[in-house]
Amino acid sequence: MPELRTAAVVITHPYEGGHPDHDACAFLVQYACEQLRRAGGAAPVRLEFASYHAQAGSEATGVFWPVPGCPERVTPLAARQLARKRAAVAEFATQKDVIAAFPLDPERLRPAPTYDFTRPPPPGEVLYDRFRWRLTGELWRERARAALERIQ
Repeated sequence: MPELRTAAVVITHPYEGGHPDHDACAFLVQYACEQLRRAGGAAPVRLEFASYHAQAGSEATGVFWPVPGCPERVTPLAARQLARKRAAVAEFATQKDVIAAFPLDPERLRPAPTYDFTRPPPPGEVLYDRFRWRLTGELWRERARAALERIQ
């Protein structure tokens, strides 16, 4: 959390049930910012980038699940910016098949809403439940609830 004390902005994953690690990142960033405010300090503005989530029995990539009051900003990339992004993404070799499904352009950011991590993510459906992983959306929320009880 010390790193966030001096940050003006933090960009994180949305809580959309796409992947449990992404949901955990959204949880931790929201909690850290809340703690900074509770301690009387300033917290960075939380922004989130478009990731992926379940949508109508399929998977939506590179777009947000709409959240009222959190308008997205869509920024087309210039040729040089797009080339840099392509080069950066190419370095993430372990995830190349996953990343291939994502559009590289435009960039999408929005203000992060205040999530209730004890409830299902805004799409309602948790994408990773389809994969029959040991960590389900329901179990993730139970663990989030338990963490909140310990830290509050």
